[in-house]
Amino acid sequence: MVNNRDDMTNWLIHFIHKKDINSIPDELPDEVYNTSANFEYSISDYDEFFTLKNIIYEAGIRFGYSFRNKKTTIYGGEPVICFTEMPFSSYLEYINIRDNELTVGNYAIAIEKSKLFEIGARPVIYGLSEDNSYKIKKQNSYTMILEESILPIKEQFRYVPYILNDNKEIDWTHEREWRLKYKNKDEYETCIARQTHYTEIKHFPIFNKEIYDKKIIIILQTNEEAKEFHKIITFMIDTKMNDFSVPFDNRFIWFLIVDNYNKLELKPSKIEDLPKECYYPIYKEEKISQNIFDEITRHIKILQSTIEEKNYKERKDLCGRAYVVCYDPYHNILVAMKHMDIAECWLKYYNIDIGIKFLNSFQSISINEKIAKDIAKYLNENLADIFSVKSYLD
Repeated sequence: MVNNRDDMTNWLIHFIHKKDINSIPDELPDEVYNTSANFEYSISDYDEFFTLKNIIYEAGIRFGYSFRNKKTTIYGGEPVICFTEMPFSSYLEYINIRDNELTVGNYAIAIEKSKLFEIGARPVIYGLSEDNSYKIKKQNSYTMILEESILPIKEQFRYVPYILNDNKEIDWTHEREWRLKYKNKDEYETCIARQTHYTEIKHFPIFNKEIYDKKIIIILQTNEEAKEFHKIITFMIDTKMNDFSVPFDNRFIWFLIVDNYNKLELKPSKIEDLPKECYYPIYKEEKISQNIFDEITRHIKILQSTIEEKNYKERKDLCGRAYVVCYDPYHNILVAMKHMDIAECWLKYYNIDIGIKFLNSFQSISINEKIAKDIAKYLNENLADIFSVKSYLD
């Protein structure tokens, strides 16, 4: 039945929101009240695009309290992640209608409904028979718990008030909302914010295939945005984790482009009915010829003997290391080196290790840089001009 109806879909969409600083309460729970975090909970300067990029870098979607007017709108005392069951066309219409509101995002992530249901996501409950007389057991800026005689606490995260009368109207049924509740660290790994202080953050690690092994659709506006995101994700998948070892190994990631959808003459309403023209054409690794592997092997042997013949000498200098690196994940030489276990991804670049024992055998950073530059120069001149040097002080 679902497949035959335009108003039903197999996908849930997570809106990417921009935080409204005026809605953030002064009192926050411990897990978000840490100003050392790279992406502070109370900052509103980040737009939706940056917020989506931060989800990628953190390797998961943060659980939150959906603050409005400095108070949580979530019942049950635990943070949640919110989704909408609206078909894709309805999602776009909703975005356009609310375009003047700061908190509504133009970017989103779509996840398969059946898998999220298996994990624990559920549709919200709009309204109760006791809406006009229920009692709140506990309340502060980030906690609202109803008396359990009204609704069991384990189900309260699903409750959304619904009132229709002449005096007051509360109606969010058009959002067709689903929610996933945070459980505990054993079920959802924590993410580490990326700055000088480590901050554990409650999040749903959707890029960890052991937690979520289905397709992920990242909704963007343009192909240029997708090109940027695709490169970031390629580095992270090749590294298999983010900066702080949170797994990132789900390769079923697609980019749905709103601009491409808008160019269609006939616009399907559901994600599952969209043609391939709506998606960014993801780079597919071409088969590397044996000639390329042989050429790399030949030049590495020449380079090893050439470097060994040079008379590098230790000198008094700052201590440090230097590496030959590559920033182009799609070049066929780099792809071949990955297959040969010569290139190892370090999140934002590839470290090239061709077995030069002299590299980083000295204390002097200038000598190590000299060796690395000699290696990079030879590779650039004889294989491809894609290599450079990155150095660090010890």
